[in-house]
Amino acid sequence: MKNILLITMLTAGLVLSSLSCRDENQLAANRLDVGTAIDSLEIKLGWVDYRTNLERWRRAGEQDDDSLDFFTQLHRDVVAKPHIYKALRGYRAQLSKDVDLRRFDIVYPVVVHGQIDDSRLIRGLRDSLTEFYAQPWCQWKGNSVSPEFLRAMVLTTGRKSSRELAYRTMSNPDEAIAQQLARLFRLRNQATRRMGYNDYLSLTIDLAGIKTASYLEFLDAVDSITREPYNDLAYELKASMGTEQLEVYDWESRFGRTIAEADALFPVDSQKNYLKRFATGLGFDIDRLPIYWHKTEDNVAGDRSVALVVVPGHDVRVVARLTDGIQSYTSLVRALALALRGVLVAQESDLLARTVDPAWSEGISTLFERLAIETEWLQSITSASNDLHIRLTRAKQAIRLFRIRLLLVEARLEYDAYRNPSQNLNDRYWDLFEKYVGLPRHNDLTPWAGNKSFVEQPLAAYYQLLGECAVAQNMNYLRSHYDRIVDNEGIGSFLTHSYFRFGARYDWRELIERATDQKLSPDYLSQI
Repeated sequence: MKNILLITMLTAGLVLSSLSCRDENQLAANRLDVGTAIDSLEIKLGWVDYRTNLERWRRAGEQDDDSLDFFTQLHRDVVAKPHIYKALRGYRAQLSKDVDLRRFDIVYPVVVHGQIDDSRLIRGLRDSLTEFYAQPWCQWKGNSVSPEFLRAMVLTTGRKSSRELAYRTMSNPDEAIAQQLARLFRLRNQATRRMGYNDYLSLTIDLAGIKTASYLEFLDAVDSITREPYNDLAYELKASMGTEQLEVYDWESRFGRTIAEADALFPVDSQKNYLKRFATGLGFDIDRLPIYWHKTEDNVAGDRSVALVVVPGHDVRVVARLTDGIQSYTSLVRALALALRGVLVAQESDLLARTVDPAWSEGISTLFERLAIETEWLQSITSASNDLHIRLTRAKQAIRLFRIRLLLVEARLEYDAYRNPSQNLNDRYWDLFEKYVGLPRHNDLTPWAGNKSFVEQPLAAYYQLLGECAVAQNMNYLRSHYDRIVDNEGIGSFLTHSYFRFGARYDWRELIERATDQKLSPDYLSQI
């Protein structure tokens, strides 16, 4: 099977290479039927994804050249072909098989976004912003550092003045970046209107299979469910810190000492062993699975461990970027979740085997992270006191709640920015910040302009909120139906047979409804 897949991918490579030698005008003139267009895209995208992940693996081994950039660009070129868009638009009704309808629903949004972002003005602007975000753009004590580096300082630095300076530095990209981002919103809207939609985000929401009203109702529901516990926790933090007013850079730092104590339990040389024990407890022998590892301890940019699915079911590689501390360990656990999904998927369609919905990617990786820091599990692998484990659990809950409220700000800002990109987006950001987070505004800062997801992953904050809902609902189900949720192979079996093996064959929300006997709901966030 593996050889067949590799031959298919190599064949796709020849197809892509020869495409430039063929008369593409003739190809466009002889209209592709919708089934042929999907088949063609599946082969091409599978091969490009295969080569891209190989290049990412090579780059992790310090073999740095232009190949990764080439294949990244090639992916954009594949989905931006006008004749592919014409073959798909309005022709979904031609399909009769469920599997073909599912494949259409996966590739069509990718093609539509490719058409929009490949226009000349948008492409250059998007590339410029992407290049900016890829660099360590924050200036700190004469050095260029990443926002992630400063975010860690905000969490762990004891002096309030240092925390404030770190937060202000990571929240204030050049004014030109804010202007370029606002211009990107406007240009995307203009391109979208030519497709018959009012704005880019409305189109994106529709392509995600939801309605604008449902999107806003979901945000309101998350707000309503988390508002009271968040306000209660804010009151407790003010009392414990002896202050009348919390700042945005105070919340997570209140738990910095606890995180620092926990970090000492996770030295680099122990994390892989902890991971194996954790996986074994769920019934996964990762040494016998086709998962290959590259460990690097050069993590100064704050990069996370990542899983690269080279050949689904046969070749998955994990780049483990490790440093001392619990954040490094949980990042490794998150990568493990996606690696297991990559090797346990049982779908013949390469597209259905490779595709992972961004909300589900967030959901399953966060679920594994949550399982890996359960008090009972941590006590079994570390020698720390029960008091530390209790404090760590509370710290993680408080930080998670705070970040959910920040995600509400991002999700609503993205919606408002596309609805009216000419408004003062900085004022709108701080209005939403006051509404959802309730802490003082800083009008001289532009944190929203440093958010690369607005450029690279529309609806990212919404997907992360959905992922949190998926985690909460699954955790509730597991606690209700299993006597324990750590060192229990039944949990691994549940995850494999309810989720992993299906890949993208069904919408992940449908799988959750099947697995937990109810539709996905934000209600369980109340148990966070």
